[in-house]
Amino acid sequence: MKKFKKLLSLSLGAIMAFSLAACKLKKNDGGEDFGNDSSDSPRITVAASADPIEQEIVKTFIRAYLAQPGNENKKFSVQQIGDPYDSWMQRQMYADKLPDIVQMYDYKAEYWTNENLLVPISDYMKRDGISENNYFSAVIEMAKSKSGSDDMYWAPRDYNKVVCVYNTKMFEIAGVKEPEDGWTFEDFEKTCAALKAKEEVLKTYSGGKSVWAANINIDWAAVYYPIMKSFGGELIDTENATAFKNETAVKKAIDFLCDYVDKGYAVSTIDTMDTGSVFGNKQCAMWFTVRPNVPDVYDNVDGNLNFVSFPTLTGVETSYVGMGCSGYGMTTACSDEKRELAWDFLKFVMSEEGQETFCAAGGGIPMIKSLAEKSDAAFRTVYPNLNNDVFVENAERDLPMTYMKGFLPEKQLGIYNTILNNMCSSFYKFTPAERSERLMLVKGYIEKTFN
Repeated sequence: MKKFKKLLSLSLGAIMAFSLAACKLKKNDGGEDFGNDSSDSPRITVAASADPIEQEIVKTFIRAYLAQPGNENKKFSVQQIGDPYDSWMQRQMYADKLPDIVQMYDYKAEYWTNENLLVPISDYMKRDGISENNYFSAVIEMAKSKSGSDDMYWAPRDYNKVVCVYNTKMFEIAGVKEPEDGWTFEDFEKTCAALKAKEEVLKTYSGGKSVWAANINIDWAAVYYPIMKSFGGELIDTENATAFKNETAVKKAIDFLCDYVDKGYAVSTIDTMDTGSVFGNKQCAMWFTVRPNVPDVYDNVDGNLNFVSFPTLTGVETSYVGMGCSGYGMTTACSDEKRELAWDFLKFVMSEEGQETFCAAGGGIPMIKSLAEKSDAAFRTVYPNLNNDVFVENAERDLPMTYMKGFLPEKQLGIYNTILNNMCSSFYKFTPAERSERLMLVKGYIEKTFN
């Protein structure tokens, strides 16, 4: 986090200079106000997650927006979204206290869009000549979050696909060859086995703590759903309103992933309650994750990391990679007099200038295809000697986290809470035969949520 905040500060100074007088800052009921207080411009209220990193990101966008010519007199306030997100949103809607702009998350966007939270932005985009074709298609699909509608309902902020981050020092100490883009899961397993064979040597590097070859984030839907989809399965059978479509393929994916835990290659919640910390603690050599998590561990591993593509499955039609994004949407509570200003800010978030400001902090990847191709784009300059290309390549493998789109929107929050990040933990240490019975129990448990 220290690295991330440091980079945010440096990137703003490097990208643009602006007058402090034009962007005053003050506390306001737990939030912060930005802009020229003496201006007659209406004030736009933006609500974002209370997470310090998310708060800093939205403030970075606002400062950069106010630094644009002609925006000096505009005014913004930043609010914190209380935890849990959904309860906070429900309270604001009930009390008629919704902000003008609110942060959106990929896996919750459809529910809240169907609850009439957001104003569609497609007409604004068309009017201002902004084409969907400028952006990665998976990002556009995420923002088209209303069942039966082809409109975009919020402005995506980033392009986050799962990659493999690895500790170069651990590979060096173990004497194991570093992975290369285009590798397969067969290659990945061989690499895991080679690293496990050097477990005692690697424990010395970790200060005597337990070590694993990898943290594959087995309980994360962005990992297990693409594997299921690649094998031909689905988490939800939307046509028949049941859990799991093609149960054989679903079980195959579960067996496939759990096998890495069974063999001691991958860390699980059985081994530690906080699998997210093991890479930063120098306890695993590889980590399936996304770019926003990189700055938080960079210093912890002394900069000894690099990136490689998510491994491919062989013998399948498409070997998918999990992809998601966050963003900001204009709420239906935003008054008519404010909507043009609110849209102008969202347009900035989606612009090259906004994307460069965000990505220069180290945790963002641009969603604009032309920007992703630029050799001097900001996301390539933070870690200039690393394999940054992996974050924008192989878009044909992208699988957006929309696995329940169109299915019982009023039930979605409960279903997400049931399966989002803890489904696979139900299968650790069971034999493949035992997992068949276990799968039926989990299926029944999920389907209770439907009703």
